Amino acid sequence: MYQQEIPIFLAVDDAYIPFLAVTIQSIFENKNDKDLYIIKILYTSITKENINEILKYSKDNVNIEFVNVKKPLEKLKDKLFVRDYYSDATYYRILIPNIYQEYNKILYLDADIVVLDDIAKLYNVNLENNLIGGVPEPWFKEYEEFQTYAEKVIEVSSYKKYINVGVLLMNLKELRNLDFENVFLNLLDSVRYTLLQDEDYINRICRERIKYVDEKWNVCGYLYNKPNPKIVHYTIFKPWLKKDMLNSEYFWNYAKKTVFYDYISSLMNEDTQNKGDISLVEFRKLAKKEINDINNQICN
Repeated sequence: MYQQEIPIFLAVDDAYIPFLAVTIQSIFENKNDKDLYIIKILYTSITKENINEILKYSKDNVNIEFVNVKKPLEKLKDKLFVRDYYSDATYYRILIPNIYQEYNKILYLDADIVVLDDIAKLYNVNLENNLIGGVPEPWFKEYEEFQTYAEKVIEVSSYKKYINVGVLLMNLKELRNLDFENVFLNLLDSVRYTLLQDEDYINRICRERIKYVDEKWNVCGYLYNKPNPKIVHYTIFKPWLKKDMLNSEYFWNYAKKTVFYDYISSLMNEDTQNKGDISLVEFRKLAKKEINDINNQICN
């Protein structure tokens, strides 16, 4: 008999299965023995071979299930938009409150992270009546245009309150009470946020009801070298594309224990070294454009 269930959701497509394996490997190695870890992977198209590789982690007190969300996604697909390296998978978390009525709280994780502590400790953070819980977006601390974007475009009271949703506690009970999915879709109809897509919408909707957790639960892999991180999140810059990246040792420690290690290692070459730099430049340009558009609307 387990003390509690820890429901953990991730969303991936076939291309991200190797990195999902690294994330799950890290969860598996840092779990406790008293809780049951229920990992649900949302997808629309993944090969059987890749599914079977990930299902091998279903042992001991870890239960893994792949959930095809193609049907519930149908009602959203005409409203969704993606750009660059984003895919529809970034929006799957919007479906969770209504699909999983049996859960009042879940933990959502991106598949470009490694977990370095027992993830149950994060799940057990008390959200009270807040809608979501997370860590402020680290990139926003570094660049003025992101700060202005958060406050003028997304209209949060301070850029310091805009959170990264790649490590996200979700209060499903309160989100259902809010009718979150329909609120999200209505906002999609009226406003188009293009910088961080669903992250922008989630912050706009939940801005007054966010629980801020210890920043060690979402340390940006490229920006900070914090002692004893609990989760390292490789946003923008990826350790499988950039050589000798800060905090990359955590990723490779778990990657080498997966069947995808050789494939992941093969991705890095001279052409990939500047991909993160290019993405960051584009993000900054896009933030400035959105700010200028808002300023022009105000002036007119």
